[in-house]
Amino acid sequence: MRQTLGTKLGTWAAKLGMQGKEFGTKLALLSARLKSAVLAIRRSRPWAGLESWFRRRHDAKNEAWLLTAPAGGRRGHLPGFLLIGYLLTVALVVLWPTPVDRDASGTILKVLAKLHSFGAPDWIDYNFVETSANIVMFVPIGLLGGTLLRAGYRWIAVPAAFAVSFLIELVQDMFLPGRFGTMQDVLANTHGSALGLVILYAFLEYRRMANEDAAAEHPKQMNDGGTNR
Repeated sequence: MRQTLGTKLGTWAAKLGMQGKEFGTKLALLSARLKSAVLAIRRSRPWAGLESWFRRRHDAKNEAWLLTAPAGGRRGHLPGFLLIGYLLTVALVVLWPTPVDRDASGTILKVLAKLHSFGAPDWIDYNFVETSANIVMFVPIGLLGGTLLRAGYRWIAVPAAFAVSFLIELVQDMFLPGRFGTMQDVLANTHGSALGLVILYAFLEYRRMANEDAAAEHPKQMNDGGTNR
């Protein structure tokens, strides 16, 4: 017999309290690592070769979009439509009465056994695959959610994703007999949204640097384009 709402909420509150410190530690460590990665990308500029290739094949007029593309003001409706569509897809997957990987679990285990026979480490197991899938599933939510928010508020996408994931796991645990919710999934989903947000920051940083380079190389044309808007 499934627990009452009050009992289940109490159980989840206890889980959150016990794992909250671990979550904070892991998220802080992830944030530090991602910040270091962004700074390393900014210093190394791995896209320099791509920029050179692009500029050899396009004149300054075709490059003007780099400077005139909205960096944080007008974002358009496309990200919002994409986010709504993706959230509906996620809802269909996570609120399905039975686990969506149930029919594929046997195949996944066979693949893992084959990988282990070729020397893959033991930590690459079913739990690793499941956790990785939960991380990847929330990457678009962090990316698209951050796109819809203004520059100083993009970080809100991460706690919002945490709240959505927590609600999903709670619904699974309370109302879907064939599913069960875990704080591990909440942690994985939240890390995925944080990764998506960092991808967005990396792209915005790339565009900012491309804008500066384009403005430095073609200052007159860029200034004329900015005054004509």
